[in-house]
Amino acid sequence: MCSIYGSRDLSMFEVLFEANKERGNFASSVVTLMTTPAGIVDDVSIRKEQNHINIEKLKLKPNEHAYFMGHVQAPTSSVRKYNYDTSHPFEQEDWLVFHNGVLINYKELNDEYCSYNVNRVDTSTIVCMLQTEYEQLKTSKKTRSSIDEVKIIETVCGLLEGTFALAIVNTTSLNVYLVRQGSTLYINDKGSYSSIQGKGWVELPEGKVVKLTKEYKFKEVGKFKSESPFFVL
Repeated sequence: MCSIYGSRDLSMFEVLFEANKERGNFASSVVTLMTTPAGIVDDVSIRKEQNHINIEKLKLKPNEHAYFMGHVQAPTSSVRKYNYDTSHPFEQEDWLVFHNGVLINYKELNDEYCSYNVNRVDTSTIVCMLQTEYEQLKTSKKTRSSIDEVKIIETVCGLLEGTFALAIVNTTSLNVYLVRQGSTLYINDKGSYSSIQGKGWVELPEGKVVKLTKEYKFKEVGKFKSESPFFVL
């Protein structure tokens, strides 16, 4: 099984990394929201590696990073080889997606919404669908700032079948969102999240879209039709 986690606090992020890394040793990644000296979030940094990433070697500095996000990945088959493009987060133009879970209808969705996508990992279909919806709205809106990201996420998640806990980043707006169906995902009141529950943390409700605010709190901003299976991953 895989695991996703994130925090605005570097020390907490390192704790979450240690707590979650036993859930997968095939590959791992760290994504950070970069800040200017004035504290304005203006970019995304992505680092992926085979096996467990060495956080110390990344030399992360709190004053240069506003938010830290991570993923540890278990292989989906015994013969799978590490590849950057089949490891989390999955990237496509304006979107990044971390995923814990298993989708059962991704092949059908891929054929219908993004047949050009040749990546065989289910998460690639999610990020592709987000971008497809985004492109469609860009043609009908005057500015990117007027595009409803939440509506896009609601639409895509409402079509997914199976289990998923997603951390989603729009790399244009640099907004961070979380959603869940079936798979575990917990949050606290300080803007941290994890597949493994921390003391006092609460489970993110299924079928809800929450956004990380500028105050680093999670706020419910949307909902989607959720048909959770009887098991969790």
